Amino acid sequence: MKNGTYFTKSFTEKLFYFFIFCLIGKIIFSGLSYYISIWAFQIDLTQIDSINNITIKSYKIAALLDQIGTFLIPSIIFCWFFNKKYNQLLKFHKLKLSTIIALPLILIIMVISSSFLLKFNHNIDFSFLGDKTMTIIKTNQEKMDEIHQSFIGTTNKSLLFNFFLMALVPAVCEEIAFRGILQNLFIKWTNNIHLGILTTSIIFAILHFQFYNIIPLLILGILLGYTIAITNNIWSTITLHFAFNSLSIISIYSKKREMDLENIITIENPYLNAIIVLICVILLIIFWRKKSLLKQIKKNYFA
Repeated sequence: MKNGTYFTKSFTEKLFYFFIFCLIGKIIFSGLSYYISIWAFQIDLTQIDSINNITIKSYKIAALLDQIGTFLIPSIIFCWFFNKKYNQLLKFHKLKLSTIIALPLILIIMVISSSFLLKFNHNIDFSFLGDKTMTIIKTNQEKMDEIHQSFIGTTNKSLLFNFFLMALVPAVCEEIAFRGILQNLFIKWTNNIHLGILTTSIIFAILHFQFYNIIPLLILGILLGYTIAITNNIWSTITLHFAFNSLSIISIYSKKREMDLENIITIENPYLNAIIVLICVILLIIFWRKKSLLKQIKKNYFA
């Protein structure tokens, strides 16, 4: 398959076009969500004061369209114009056995580190931003948390649907956009693997618009960034992203069903958590010790 029409454009231009595609997609699909909500539910998404079954359905449609319009469709359009070799650009390769073995270890590190960093993030004093700014941030965060909590019902049917809407769809759409395209472009634009991963992760964290979760999101982005860099396979990060989101859904679902599964998913003892993370890191180092990782990563991006 030939490369896209604008394959020879500079990486600066490619980054610019990709952001423009995402922005246009965001605007178009936000408008589409707005009018669908008015037409189907007689609800104005910009003026919702309370959460009920109708508004939840409206928000779910908006969430689905937002993922597709902001990330997936712009990524497909970008590939069409700039690189039609989708497998090469997005790294859609068959998962190797070595990668499959490593993924559970990485997931454990993600879950434990995010739980610790979430508490750390909430304990940071942001009063220097001013009372007005903090009130706005807190109000928006609480509203977003309320919406996400309301998505998850107590039926098995609701659970399965939320695995699709809140776990699978974001995992596929966001990984294709962030790790598949954006990280690739930033690494080649900066000519630096670590800076490219960090920059992509910062954008990934900011665009979730969750101020009190921004540090965990940043670290998750970095872990996912290095995972795809090492494995050279986007299925690895899609799998991790899906699994991480699914565990969050199960945690909320179990609370609503009073099943108390959260204690199984998370461990409160910080020392035990540190030991588990250390063991996972050591196992990964042993697992990959025979590979020249940096050399392999450079080959994956600069060959």
